[in-house]
Amino acid sequence: MEKKYATGLGKNEIKFELAIGTIGLAYTKVHLKIKDGHFSIIKESSANSGNIPKIIIGMSDELKEASLAIITTLDFSFLPVKERELAISKLSIKYILSGGFSGNYSFGFDPDDLIASDNNKIVTVSKAIFLT
Repeated sequence: MEKKYATGLGKNEIKFELAIGTIGLAYTKVHLKIKDGHFSIIKESSANSGNIPKIIIGMSDELKEASLAIITTLDFSFLPVKERELAISKLSIKYILSGGFSGNYSFGFDPDDLIASDNNKIVTVSKAIFLT
């Protein structure tokens, strides 16, 4: 499910961070698409944590009508089959934006953001955030 964040019109620095709580291995990529259609990867996590420390993604006036696509891949293959579903149910991802008109905005993922493989070994969580 998409989320929206109001950046405002000034020259404020818009910041983003992501915190993951999981027993699995996690990897995250943050993509930015600006209004002219340019698409780039602005940050990747380490190979294990999936966390993205607070980063500046741009200035509020430059990010108007841009969007973020955050994709996190989790590996639960080392867990016994019966424990994978429990690990998925306890998964916590917190997306945090700050610096814009919406202030400090924090939210988690929605159930329709998560796709799991048939055996729950690999899980992908995709979140779209529209910057207005």
